[in-house]
Amino acid sequence: MSGMRFAVVAAVAISVAAVQPALAGDVRPIVRAASASRQAQTPTPTELASAGSDDSFTGGSGQMLKLADYRGKVVLLSFWASYCPPCKHELASLDRLQATLGGADFVVVPISVDGSDSAIASTYADYGVSHLSIYRELSDAFPLSMGVRAIPTNIMIGRDGRVVHFSMGATEWDSQETLEMVKSFIAAEPTPAPAAQQASLVTAAASGPDTDLGPSSH
Repeated sequence: MSGMRFAVVAAVAISVAAVQPALAGDVRPIVRAASASRQAQTPTPTELASAGSDDSFTGGSGQMLKLADYRGKVVLLSFWASYCPPCKHELASLDRLQATLGGADFVVVPISVDGSDSAIASTYADYGVSHLSIYRELSDAFPLSMGVRAIPTNIMIGRDGRVVHFSMGATEWDSQETLEMVKSFIAAEPTPAPAAQQASLVTAAASGPDTDLGPSSH
C-alpha cells in the first residue's frame, strides 16, 4: 500500500450509473495532490469487466477468486471499508438483497478494501449481516482497475462479463425500484462482444492514476 487516504467529508451522492443513479448516501473521494485534477474514468455498459491479472481477491476461507469464477451469474461488486459510515449503513440492504435474490443466477460480492477477515466479520455482526460472504482485496490494483475512486462504489456485472451498472454512493438495495432493476439484469440475455472487441476491451480506468484506496492492514 502506498498510504493514500480518503478525505473524511460529507458529500452529495454522486452517480455515474449506466442504468440509474444511486438512490442515497455520500461518498469518500480519494485525495492526492498529484491526481486531484485528473477526472477518473469509469466503465461503460459496452465494456467488459476485465481487469486482466489485477482482478484477484480472496474469500473468507482464504481462497483466491477472480471475476471469471462468476461468469454466467449477475454479480454485484460492492467496494467498501470499515472506516466508511455510508458503506457500513449500506451493508444491511446488501444483505437483504442477497437474501432475496441471491442464488444460482445472482450474487452480492462485497469486497473490503481494508481490514482482516475477523474485522469484517465483526462489522457484519454489528450490522446484522448474515447472508453475505467475506471478501477482501489483495491490493488496490483490482478496485482501481475497475474505476473505483471513492467508496462505497457498486458495480453490477452481467452474465457475459459486461458492466451494466456503476454507481458511487450508498444505495438502498432492497427498495422496490432497485430490486426491479436487479431482476431486469438477471432476466436479460447476455450479448457477447465480437471476438476482436473482447480482445481489446478492458475497463476504461485500467490506466488511471496509481492511487491507493485508504487505510489497510494488508
